[in-house]
Amino acid sequence: MKTFKGFDKDLKCRGFQYEVGKTYEHEGEVKACKEGFHACEHPLDVFSYYPPASSRFCVVTQSGETNKGGDDSKVSSAKISIEAEVSLSEFIESAVAYVVGEAKKLKKNTNGKDNTAASNSGYRGAATASGYKSRAQTSIGSAIFLVERNNDDEIINVFAGVGGKHGVEPDTWYELVNGKLKEV
Repeated sequence: MKTFKGFDKDLKCRGFQYEVGKTYEHEGEVKACKEGFHACEHPLDVFSYYPPASSRFCVVTQSGETNKGGDDSKVSSAKISIEAEVSLSEFIESAVAYVVGEAKKLKKNTNGKDNTAASNSGYRGAATASGYKSRAQTSIGSAIFLVERNNDDEIINVFAGVGGKHGVEPDTWYELVNGKLKEV
């Protein structure tokens, strides 16, 4: 399974030294948040463990016994191969690709209506909506992600932002129209 892992500036995680191109095996129990080698399916989840400004990031392959758990996409595994180090911009591109890929998996409306909306707040809050006219809002410091689809339900544009930054006003409803954020 292809996942993403963060490290400190020396390519260490919890004191263990890693090296790009090497494979490591864990003996014993494999349990998310406790034992085994950890990485995340969703690249942005890695930022909960390693801050972007002072960390290094790699694409890894996890195999053998695996275990998922916790509040995010963290996976623990018995075996991990450190495939390649990626720049922060490549890492963020991978995060967008991940979200778009997950959105494409949702071929069917999750609530069966054409004009949908979702909002949520709180620690690690999450909300989703789909349909012909999806819209969303965010609060200060929280993420917003919008998808625009054509008449064939294909994704044609995406937008990701943070409430209170770069023109994304908190507590304001938005939708994506012609690739641009539009207040509704």
